[in-house]
Amino acid sequence: SSRMSGLRIVLEDCEDVGNRAAILRTAEAFGLLHIHEIPGAELKTNGRAKKIGVAHSGQKWLRISVHSSAAECVAALRAAGCESILAAVPAAAAIPPSESWHAARKAAVDALTATALEHVDFGRHTALCFGYERLGVSAALAAACDGAMTIPMYGLTESLNVSVAAIV
Repeated sequence: SSRMSGLRIVLEDCEDVGNRAAILRTAEAFGLLHIHEIPGAELKTNGRAKKIGVAHSGQKWLRISVHSSAAECVAALRAAGCESILAAVPAAAAIPPSESWHAARKAAVDALTATALEHVDFGRHTALCFGYERLGVSAALAAACDGAMTIPMYGLTESLNVSVAAIV
């Protein structure tokens, strides 16, 4: 009853089961209740799908909803009362010019208004969406979000591991 039900984490195409397990364990430790997952094609087809349930006991205290698409996930979030759905995106300056970032993802993310994490209104029911380790959320998920959220970084490092970013 003391779990945070107003903050939800969405994991889309999180291909590294170690990252997933770290996110679930940390979310549980901080008192979150709801995790939504949109498994990628690789998880569905290459035999690793059976490993998606391994979270070193943190998982048993979480309510994990698995969705077949971004649209299905967003519909479930809206039905659950999420007022704000934000895609976690890198700051534009953090994407090296040589990075091959899919044009559709970049266009969908560029269309969102980005807010620094410390300015997000967590007084509203909110879902934070985290995507594929290298490229972030898909164009479909970004297009369905109300906005974007960035994590300010003040050192020389330009990115965080998804397991760290999801629980900042």
